[in-house]
Amino acid sequence: MDAITTVHDRYPLLPMLAYSTTTDGTVAIEATQRGATEYVSGEHLDATAETLTDRLAAVCNREDTATVHPRATVRQLEALVDHPASFAGILDPDGIIRFANAPSLEFINADADAIEGRPFWDTPWWSHSESLQERLRDSIERAAAGESVSMQADHYSPDGDQRIVQLGLEPVRDETGTVVAIAAEGQDVTEREQLTTELRENQTALERLYRVSSDTERSLEEKFQQLLELGCERLNLDIGFLSTIDIDGDEFKIVEARGAHEQIQSGARSPLSETYCRRAIEADGLLGVQDAKSEGWVGDPAYERFDLGCYLGGKIIVDGDLYGTLCFADQETRKISFSPAERTLVELITEWVSHELEHREYERELEAAQERLEETLERIDDAFFSVDAAGEFTYINSRAEGLLERSAKELIGNNIWEEFAEVTELPFFDEYQRAIETQEPVTFEAEYEPLDVWFEVNAYPSEDGLSVFFRDVTERRERERILNELLETSRDLMQASTRDEIADIVVQAAEEVLGEKITLVRMYDPDEEALVPVASTDTVDEQMEERPLYESGEGPVGRVFDRMEPEIYAEAAAIDDDRDRSPVQSVMYLPIDDHGILSIGALERDAFDTTDQQYAELLAATAGAALSRSERQRDLRKYEAILETVQEMVYVLDREGNFTLVSEPLADWLGYSVDELIGRPVSFVLTDDAVAEGRQLLEELRSRPNETSREYEAEGITRTGDRVPVEIELTPFPEDSEFIGSVGAVRDLRDLVSAREDVVEERDRFSYLFENLPDPIEEVEFEGERAVIRNVNPTFERLFDTDAETLVGESRKTLLDSPDHRYPGPADVQYSDGGSDLMEFTANTPTGRRNFLFRQISYQTASGERGFGIYTDITRLKRRERHLQVLHRILRHNLRNDLNIVHGFADQLVTELEETETQAYARRIRETADKLVNLSKTAQEIERIIDREVTTESIDPESVVTDLIEEYREAYPDAEIELHQVEAVGVYADRRLRTALEHLLENALEYTEDVTPHVQISIATDDNAPEWVRVDIEDNGSGIPDREWNVIVGDREITQLEHGTGLGLWLVKWLVDAYGGDLDYTESDLGGSTVTMWLRKAPDSVEGVDRDRSG
Repeated sequence: MDAITTVHDRYPLLPMLAYSTTTDGTVAIEATQRGATEYVSGEHLDATAETLTDRLAAVCNREDTATVHPRATVRQLEALVDHPASFAGILDPDGIIRFANAPSLEFINADADAIEGRPFWDTPWWSHSESLQERLRDSIERAAAGESVSMQADHYSPDGDQRIVQLGLEPVRDETGTVVAIAAEGQDVTEREQLTTELRENQTALERLYRVSSDTERSLEEKFQQLLELGCERLNLDIGFLSTIDIDGDEFKIVEARGAHEQIQSGARSPLSETYCRRAIEADGLLGVQDAKSEGWVGDPAYERFDLGCYLGGKIIVDGDLYGTLCFADQETRKISFSPAERTLVELITEWVSHELEHREYERELEAAQERLEETLERIDDAFFSVDAAGEFTYINSRAEGLLERSAKELIGNNIWEEFAEVTELPFFDEYQRAIETQEPVTFEAEYEPLDVWFEVNAYPSEDGLSVFFRDVTERRERERILNELLETSRDLMQASTRDEIADIVVQAAEEVLGEKITLVRMYDPDEEALVPVASTDTVDEQMEERPLYESGEGPVGRVFDRMEPEIYAEAAAIDDDRDRSPVQSVMYLPIDDHGILSIGALERDAFDTTDQQYAELLAATAGAALSRSERQRDLRKYEAILETVQEMVYVLDREGNFTLVSEPLADWLGYSVDELIGRPVSFVLTDDAVAEGRQLLEELRSRPNETSREYEAEGITRTGDRVPVEIELTPFPEDSEFIGSVGAVRDLRDLVSAREDVVEERDRFSYLFENLPDPIEEVEFEGERAVIRNVNPTFERLFDTDAETLVGESRKTLLDSPDHRYPGPADVQYSDGGSDLMEFTANTPTGRRNFLFRQISYQTASGERGFGIYTDITRLKRRERHLQVLHRILRHNLRNDLNIVHGFADQLVTELEETETQAYARRIRETADKLVNLSKTAQEIERIIDREVTTESIDPESVVTDLIEEYREAYPDAEIELHQVEAVGVYADRRLRTALEHLLENALEYTEDVTPHVQISIATDDNAPEWVRVDIEDNGSGIPDREWNVIVGDREITQLEHGTGLGLWLVKWLVDAYGGDLDYTESDLGGSTVTMWLRKAPDSVEGVDRDRSG
């Protein structure tokens, strides 16, 4: 860059070309600032297929080189050269193009050679308009004259895109101020101008929208037309319309429309499903369609029907509900999409239309409501007037005119307190003032004395005044007075206990409450068989003759009593009998239920209206109820007297199901007193289901005259909350009874329910046992002499490989005779013999031939005799029995005989041998042989014990022990044998008790290392187990090894290594077990062991106990 500056300073008119490989705007600006004639880049040369030499030669050959590029001129052009955002070029003062930057050339798709050297106005930029070319020629002349010129021009690109260019022509002067060039710069301002235009159009549209909305002279429909016109113009569309929509009816109706489309006119209808608007009402906001074809509407019913190319529409919402749509459209498509400003305008129009429709609807409803209000105020029975805040009448209906006896014309506009000054002293004034001050409605009743009228008033305040509804309630007040006094009379009637007392109260009430001075009450007397006068007013007694009796059906009195319907005579003289009723002119006769007649007369003709009759009927009906109650009370007292003597659980209910009577046993059973239950509902002591079932039964009983009572089961609830099963026998009172209700007799079913539960539980247990017993079982039923199989358990099916279906229903005989041998039972069983018998038999099974013990058990049922057959598999027991028989035979015969031989030889050896070691061996052999012989004898005893059935009896153990002690003292003189403790008591055993004691005593004496064996025997009961007797044998011996004892008592299994060394203890163990006792072993205080036999205690007395010592 410094070189450029140096050369230019020394040779200012010398052309210079600045060059860089790549295009660099900074280099270009700095180079031209320093004096370079032109800048070019290698990229530019490559793009134009021009060499650097060619470019340099072109610069040097330019005629104006010396004048165009002084330093001052270059500084003015620095921002134009290849500026990426501008269309820039250099013109000579005549308008000839000397340079155009790349953006400008790209805009018209031309190169520099085709442009440079041509007049600026005669180029593709402006060739589309001759008038524009003339403007440019004029502007260039002005710039050459030194004027800065700015103008706006349209330009079309080669592809037809119209753009707006802001063109500036700036004169370029040399150091002397002479214009040597013109700098041309253009900016694309299309978007800016479009935005400016759009803003201007939006502002215009908004102003029009405001004028339309604020126009008070035009109708709403006219405003709608103006808005449709505004939208069409702003959007440049031909069609605009406002519609209503009925979604349920699939109906679309155009209310207002603009445009020439035949089907989019005011009043036109079409199915909603065939419109664009069906999508608009589903959209969130506006629905816009720029090009219907490209956006998939082809084939849509709306497109086929209306053929619209573009569309913009939104929903109209009135009071939260869909009203319709407001839309703009055209049959042509739009080139550009709807802008945000356009959408905003349509949204504003849509919102305004929604608001106006909503406002119009509100005004219509308000007008209709006003009309309805005025119409209602005229139609209502209530009188009405309104006053403003100043108290002046603003409205008064015709009903109010009549009650106040003043016309609306003379009251409206006048002050209420001036027109009705007397009201200020009455409650009306205070209540109205309170309503106005508190702004709360008031309701009250007050008498308006000037008119002698009672009014019921409802006053509703507001900021504008007071609205008052009022009505004449004078008759109602009188009616209420009468009804209240009749209510008091009914209380008196219900408390009366006799017929005459009730009649007197009726007469008094007719005179004092109803104002009837001529009143008479007749009651039916069964003895007289007539209606007899029993009470009357003083006027009857003073002004009329003695009143006659009437038989049933006689005259009007008798007819009313028979028919139970009142008769009213406007003229007493018209009555068809010859009775004197003067001075009565009109009369009415009313039935007092089936008890009597109420007669009321008057001194005037036609004196009774409907109200008089109603009051009199009410009084007569109340009197009838009181008389019925009086009779019921008499019946109840009779029932009470009966119940007081009844000791069963009984109750009486009234019509409503409340207790009226309860027997003492029932109250006690429930845990209450009688007084606590009287008056309470039966649901207090019965479950809801029980109450409902009882009501149902009573209804059924009342519909069946021949059935007097029913029983049903229910649950009673006691005071403690327990639910108790009961049976209730219900009996309703006859329909013709004076007392409507029912009687219930209660029975406690707890024992029965418990029995039922036991039966169910027993059945369940039996079923479980039957199904799970490991032994096969068959159940049979006897039909004459046939025993029919009714069931077999699963074990039967499994063991005998059969199934219940093939057996059930068949007789045993048929099954036994069957060739397929499906039934394994014994043939000679006689079920019908009854009882329980045992028999053994063999049968073939899938596992081979097996032995069974068959037990048959017969029993009786309600339907006849049945029986069970139980098959117990004893195959293993039978085999063991045979094994034991063989073993015992060997022990008894073979082993014992051989041992006798051994003993003989050993004895011979002892005799013959001298005192040598061999003789000691011989003695040992002889002693061992003796022990084995004794072992054989013990085994024989055990065999006898096992074979013999044990039958226990009461035995005196003391006598047995005493005998044994004497014997063993003689046999063992060196031993100490004593009876340590003896209690006179019997035990359950048999004669073999001696054998057991012998073995224990012998063991105690034999197995000891002490020189002097010591044995103590005790017999006593135990305080902790008084039903047992313990027999203790204590010794000072070496004791019994734990391993051997555990084997004997069963704590260890018998194996080849674990077994008892002797059979004596086994014998004792088996005997004690057979007696139902137990054997125990502990250490002895004597230093040895204590063996205890626990034996069941026999009765306390041992007198007569068998003391036979034979053992």
